[in-house]
Amino acid sequence: MACCPGHPPAEATSTPAWSTTSSFTEVNVQKNLGDGYWIAAFPFRTVVDDREGPVGPELLGSGLGYEKDGQLVPSQLRMYKNPYHDIKNQTVPPNQWEYTVIKEVNYAIASVYGNFRPKSGLNDIIFCHNYGPSMDNLDEQGGIVSYLVNPGDKNQGNWESKEIGRSPAMHRLLIEVMGFPIIPASGDRENPAPILHWKVATRESDQLNTPKTWTETKPLSGTFRLIHEVYPIHSPGGLDKILVAGREGVSLIWFDPKTQEWRWENLGTGLPQERKPSQNPYWTCYGDRLFNACAQERVQSTMSHAPTWTDPESTRSLLRVWDILMARKGYFIRYKISNASAGRIVVADFRCSGTWDVATISYSVPNYLETANPAMRIMLNNVKQTRHTIKAQRLGDEVMIRVPRAKLADHISEMPFLDIAGKKLSIVVLPPHKEYILGEAFKYMNRDYAADGVKVINGGSHLLDLTIDLICLTGNNVTRGIAVTARQAASMIPKSRIVKAGSNGAIFIRLASSMQTSMPGLKVDDMDDIATINTVPFRTDPAVRDMIFPWVACKDREWGQGGFDWPFYNLVGYHILYDDDSLTNFCHIQAWTLAAFHNHDTKSFCEIHACISNGTGRGGMWWAKNEDGDQHLGSNPTEMDPSKLEQYADSVIVDDMEEHGPLWRMNDDGRPSLRPNDTVDYPYHAWLAGRREADSPSQAFDVWLAFEFPSTEFQTGLSRFNGCAACGSCK
Repeated sequence: MACCPGHPPAEATSTPAWSTTSSFTEVNVQKNLGDGYWIAAFPFRTVVDDREGPVGPELLGSGLGYEKDGQLVPSQLRMYKNPYHDIKNQTVPPNQWEYTVIKEVNYAIASVYGNFRPKSGLNDIIFCHNYGPSMDNLDEQGGIVSYLVNPGDKNQGNWESKEIGRSPAMHRLLIEVMGFPIIPASGDRENPAPILHWKVATRESDQLNTPKTWTETKPLSGTFRLIHEVYPIHSPGGLDKILVAGREGVSLIWFDPKTQEWRWENLGTGLPQERKPSQNPYWTCYGDRLFNACAQERVQSTMSHAPTWTDPESTRSLLRVWDILMARKGYFIRYKISNASAGRIVVADFRCSGTWDVATISYSVPNYLETANPAMRIMLNNVKQTRHTIKAQRLGDEVMIRVPRAKLADHISEMPFLDIAGKKLSIVVLPPHKEYILGEAFKYMNRDYAADGVKVINGGSHLLDLTIDLICLTGNNVTRGIAVTARQAASMIPKSRIVKAGSNGAIFIRLASSMQTSMPGLKVDDMDDIATINTVPFRTDPAVRDMIFPWVACKDREWGQGGFDWPFYNLVGYHILYDDDSLTNFCHIQAWTLAAFHNHDTKSFCEIHACISNGTGRGGMWWAKNEDGDQHLGSNPTEMDPSKLEQYADSVIVDDMEEHGPLWRMNDDGRPSLRPNDTVDYPYHAWLAGRREADSPSQAFDVWLAFEFPSTEFQTGLSRFNGCAACGSCK
C-alpha cells in the first residue's frame, strides 16, 4: 500500500559536514515493525492522576497496511505505554515498550487526540483509515474518520469506535475535527481536494456526554491541491489558525467570527518550477534534500528544529537537529542524532523531566518502500533542562530565585546556582509523586567524591501523617522533610539514588560533588581555597550571570563592624520565592565558616544548618542548656573555654553532608515558641569548629549552609504556603 509514492533519490551534491556531537541517546520503542508510517504523542489523561502525579505522554503508532501472499495484512493502531513513568526505567531502559492494540483496520493513515468528554479527564482519539492500496487505487467508499472512545484503562484494547464522516484519500486530521484528503479521487493529482469540518451535533445521554453525531461542512472547497501536512497555530480570540502545505505552497487558513466565513492567505509558493520527469507530481520543491517532517524543541536558551531528511544515496530518511544559536543573525549548528530511518517525528517530554525528547518511526511498507530494521525509536535528550520554569534575578548583592509551586508543576525543573567548597548546588522542583535520580559516588585521582545529597526546603506529605512536609528517599523507606529530629544530626545522602515526592510535590537543594572547587590535593586550610563559582545557566539574566559571590569577613559586614576579629566569614545569599502573584519568600540560603553565640531576638525565622565540609570532623552546633546558659553565653558571645562550654551548653556534631534538626524552643504541640515581639524563641547558639589535633600541621575551615524558613513553615494546621503565608486560609 502506498499513501505517498516513493521519493526518488536526490541529486548528489556536496554538502557541509554534519557535527558528530549529539546530546541524544537512542533507545528502541519497538524493533522489527511489520510496517511503519504514523507516530504521535498521546497524553492519556487530560488531568493529573493524584495517585501518580504528572506523567509524560504515551505513543501512538501505526503502519499503512500491505498485502502478503495475496492477503491483506491490516493496520494496527497501537498505544505504546510509556515506561518512564517508573524512573528506574530511565536508568536501565527496557528493550521495548509494551503496547495495547487500540484498533485494527484496513489501510490506516493519521491519528490525533482531543478532550471531547471534559468530565472524563481522558483524551479520545480521532483516526482515519480505509485509504486504499495507493493513490491510484483508492477505496472510494473509504477515507473513514472514526472517533475512538478512551476506556480509561491503558491495558484495554479494541476501543469503542463511532464514525464521524468519510471522504476518499483522507490524509491528515486536526481537532476539532477537520479532515484533509490529499486528492479528490484515484489518480487525480491536479484538481483540488475538499476540506471537511465536523462539529458535534448530538451527545449520548450518558454521564460523560459522549459525542454521538456530527455535522459536516466543506470550507474553502476547490482551493487546495495535494495537502501533505497541516499544523495548528494557537491564536488570540480562542480560535486556532491552520498552516497547510501542498501544491500551492504554504498557506494560512482561519475562520473569521465577524463575517462567519473561512479565509486563507498564501504565505509562500515554495519552488513550483517545472518538474523533472522523475519527480513526484505533488511536491512543490525539489533538490538535494527532501524534508519529510519537522518539529521544534527548545534547548537551553536556543530554539532547535528536528527535521528528517532524505539521504541522497538512498531512500532512507535520517534525523538531524538544528540549533539556532543566533536567530537574528541566522547562525545555525546542525547535528546528526541518528542514522536510523525516520519517516515521521514527535517531540515531547516523555520523561516529564523538563527536557524535550524526540521519537521517530521508520517509513517502511513491504513490497513498496522497505527500510532495513524498521522500528520506532526514542532519542532521549541528555540536556539537563530545556523547559525552564525556574527564574533568577538580581536583588542587590543577593539573588531572588522564583520557582513554581511543586503541587502545580507538570514536570521536573532544575537550575544550578552555586559551586562552593566542593559542592555544586542546584534547586529542584519535583511534582507530586515524581521521582528524581541522584548522582553516584565516584573516585578521581585517588580521591573519593561523595554521592549527591538532598536538602529539602519545601514539599508535600508522603507515606506518614506528619505535619512537616516530606520527601521519600526510596529504597530504604526513609522520609525526610525540611527538618530532621530536633537537636540531632542526620545525613543528607540517601542510601538510594532515587528520591520521590509526596502528594504535594517537593522542592529541594541538590548537593553534588564538584571537582572544580575541590580538586584532589586541595586542603580547606585557607579562605583562598574555599572557592565559589556562579553557575546559573546562560539563559539567565546577564545581571545575575555576572555576579560573584565572595567570602566576606564578618568584621567587614555592616552588621559586624567593630567585632568578630577572628576567621569568621559569610557568603550571601539566595531568596527562594514562589513565582506567582504572592511572591511568597519561603527560604533564604547563605553560607558561613563559623559563628558567635546569638539568639535571633530581632528577626523572626527558623533556621536549619547543613555542613558541606567539616574541617576536623568534630565541628557542630552548640546551644545554651538553660536560663543560666543563656545568661552566660549572651554575655560571652565568643566563649571558647571547653569547661565553660560543657557547663553551659549542649552540642551536636554535624559532619560532612549532614544537617541538624531544630534548635529553637517549642510549645507542647510542636510549634515554635514565640517571644512577645513575635521572634522565634531561640537559646543562645553558635557553630563552633572542632579542636585541632596537636600534630595537625594547619587549621581547616568548616563550611556550612544556613537555611532560614519563616516560622509559619512549622505551624501545625497551616497550609505552609499552599495558600496565604500569613493565615494559611487560602487553598
